[in-house]
Amino acid sequence: MRLLSTAAAFLFFSAGVTSAASVEVIGIEPSSQNARVTVLLDGKPQKDVKLTLTTTGGQRKASLVTDLRGGVRLPTLPPGDYCVTASADPMGHSTICLAISAHHGKKKFSMILVPAVPPPPTFEQKLSAAEKTFPGEGTRHLEGLVQDALGAAIPGAEVETLPYGSRDLVHARKAMTNTDGHFSYPVEPGNYTVIFEAPGFETKILVFDVSANAPNHQVRVRMEIGTITE
Repeated sequence: MRLLSTAAAFLFFSAGVTSAASVEVIGIEPSSQNARVTVLLDGKPQKDVKLTLTTTGGQRKASLVTDLRGGVRLPTLPPGDYCVTASADPMGHSTICLAISAHHGKKKFSMILVPAVPPPPTFEQKLSAAEKTFPGEGTRHLEGLVQDALGAAIPGAEVETLPYGSRDLVHARKAMTNTDGHFSYPVEPGNYTVIFEAPGFETKILVFDVSANAPNHQVRVRMEIGTITE
């Protein structure tokens, strides 16, 4: 895990520290014994925030909770390097690391909670969300156009079709969009889950109700640019 420091002695971090993991420290602030640490969110002190005090090697030393003024005073510790991690879901997390000396003083530090970025939905979560739209969009034929958010065609997108409720991706019917982003293949009347995938785009999953009584039109599928993760 990596810590980022600023000249204002603030350290921001978006993940917690556990007793099983060491901490890679880039910035560390000098401190005296019994320093007071205040946890802030939008500039306001936060009470009842749980703090974990560890060595930079990940050894847990104490569990603390901020008081009504949003702060906590650290216990007396052997001189050395320590990290204090605040965890306040869903508000966020923050970590500050201190080089604690043997001297006593009135050092004060602030930690700013940084909201954690939620992970993107898994494929199964997307599939379950799509199935909740049952019976889905009505159409007479399973054909249409795959486009980006601006309406430009996405050629070479993969289109996989499953009977509604199926998870048998191995035997899914597959097709590719042509240079105009068009796809089409015949299916029997029924309900289908259709998965659209293209490099650089988020997977799109839709449910369709194919029926001879449905409108005879091409469906338009809009795909969003994919999220880059590290």
